[in-house]
Amino acid sequence: MQALKLYYSPGACSLAAHIVLREMNKTFELERVNLACGEHLRPAYVKVNPRARIPTLLVDSQPIRELSAILTWLGQLDGSLYPKAGTIDAAKCGEWLGWLTSTHHVTWAMILRAERFALDEGQHQALRHKGLQLLRPQFEEIEGALEGRKFLLGNTYCVCDPNIFIFYRWGWRAGFNMSALFPAWAAHSDRLLARVAVASVIEVEGIPALPQGPDTGFAVHAPSV
Repeated sequence: MQALKLYYSPGACSLAAHIVLREMNKTFELERVNLACGEHLRPAYVKVNPRARIPTLLVDSQPIRELSAILTWLGQLDGSLYPKAGTIDAAKCGEWLGWLTSTHHVTWAMILRAERFALDEGQHQALRHKGLQLLRPQFEEIEGALEGRKFLLGNTYCVCDPNIFIFYRWGWRAGFNMSALFPAWAAHSDRLLARVAVASVIEVEGIPALPQGPDTGFAVHAPSV
């Protein structure tokens, strides 16, 4: 049996990896690295992940350091949460994981980590506003994909679903009225919250099932409607 250890921060994108591990009934160790307190920048964690990003999954002490890679590896272990190799659904699953990482998550970085893009603090507010402008059409793309479907790829739950769940939660934190603006996505999130593994992760991480409004940690907020 492989030894698994997940480095996570409560409510961060590591939430998706944590959910998938519990969905698969894997035995694993958890280590909390609080992003809000800067623990990801401390030498002990940077030794594990020199990129100082969350999450990291250790597999027999070998690190997998990107969420999309972690979800792909876990999903393909037994095929229970990843479509069969060579199918269009497998390609679509990879497409969603790639887009969420390369585009959607980068937009969130503009909002939450503006210092990555500009050293001048005077530019940070403009970057955050631009990120919020970019979010709306990206949210609409996810909403459109979920219309008439239970899950992102149709009727089959896969690793992409907990991935978009984290962004639904973040949307509330940024000030979007997610249930009013994106009803198909809201229904999808309700389906995830009804899953035992998701409820367990919410409890273990000590976070609300869904944020109830804007988070004061966001420097700027989206319109609520």
